[in-house]
Amino acid sequence: VVTLLIWLLAPLELFQWKGILNPDDLKIAFVFTSTLIGVKFYEQHFMCFLKGFEEYDTAAKFNLAHKISMLIGQVIMLKLGYSLSMVIGVSLLTNVLLVLSQFIWSKRYLSDYAWSASFDSLIFSRLKLFGFWSWLQTIVSLFSFQLDRLIVAFALGTDVVGYYSIASMIANHLHIMFESLVGWIFPAVSRIVKEKGDPKPLYYSVRSALMISSLIGLTILFCFRENLFILWLGPEKYKHVISFIELFILLEIFYIHSIAPKFFLHGLSELKLVTTLEVGCKSIGIMTMLIFFYFDHTVISLIWGQLVAMMITMPIELGIINRKILKANWLYESIAFVLPSITLFFTLQSQNIAIQIISGILTIGLSYLVYIRYSRIDLKLLSE
Repeated sequence: VVTLLIWLLAPLELFQWKGILNPDDLKIAFVFTSTLIGVKFYEQHFMCFLKGFEEYDTAAKFNLAHKISMLIGQVIMLKLGYSLSMVIGVSLLTNVLLVLSQFIWSKRYLSDYAWSASFDSLIFSRLKLFGFWSWLQTIVSLFSFQLDRLIVAFALGTDVVGYYSIASMIANHLHIMFESLVGWIFPAVSRIVKEKGDPKPLYYSVRSALMISSLIGLTILFCFRENLFILWLGPEKYKHVISFIELFILLEIFYIHSIAPKFFLHGLSELKLVTTLEVGCKSIGIMTMLIFFYFDHTVISLIWGQLVAMMITMPIELGIINRKILKANWLYESIAFVLPSITLFFTLQSQNIAIQIISGILTIGLSYLVYIRYSRIDLKLLSE
């Protein structure tokens, strides 16, 4: 509908922007972009459909094939000198082909599928409930994620927000990467619950495996940050953003504790609880961020505010989940489970060699005790 309105009603004058030589091409680009947004919804729908049937490998293959073909097509268009609308048109074409392929593949599970108008009030009420809480979580996350950038932009200028955004983007991608490691637990827990099984062993195993792999990965990244980020960003950008990146890596050491519980609670349909925790943690994060920035008008103070909030909220969140859902030892879960992150924080943050060695040994010992020996990790469950 939006595409048709733009195509039919929008006057060409609206697209005569400064520096635009061909407003008609810009108008076509807007039409293609509007259509692309609509197609993207179907892409996400089928991706979730495949993941619901635990075809994570199939979903990944579709995604890789689409990204690679789109990138190759866009590079060819740019090399041949085609306009902006044609570059976006490549994205639209590859997305349409992706959705058609996903639909054909999904029909393997829908042997009796046919186009028809139907309305199931029970299904729609469940979707409405689930969709509302998921939507609310997304809104809260987006607001808290963008607020610090707005503060930096208004208070410190656009040059600073550019460097800050690079570091923030890297941190966000890191978190998404760790989330992708355990995202499959959501439909797996739902299936176990539907089959009247106990999802707790899977949760314990996934959580411990995630913590071990992510803490090792973040430590390696922190140790080799100079070589990696100079190569990626160049020496000039590196010196402006490295202090931000270092703090964001330290923040992620605590933030990863929220990943496994979120997917586990979604699998249990505990949407109100996970949304309440999300709103509470983000609110505390915003409050501490503003307090730190009030006393010290620097970018570093904003990140430290978020970091301190994570140190406070993660143990509380783990304690609430374990006391309410798992019925486990909430004191152990809320304190002992976070200890390796605390000792690793001192290992990476401290400039004193003695403190680094002591806290490093403690990190290794505590990680073994908490995540391996006493965490009921089941390697068989992880390999299935």
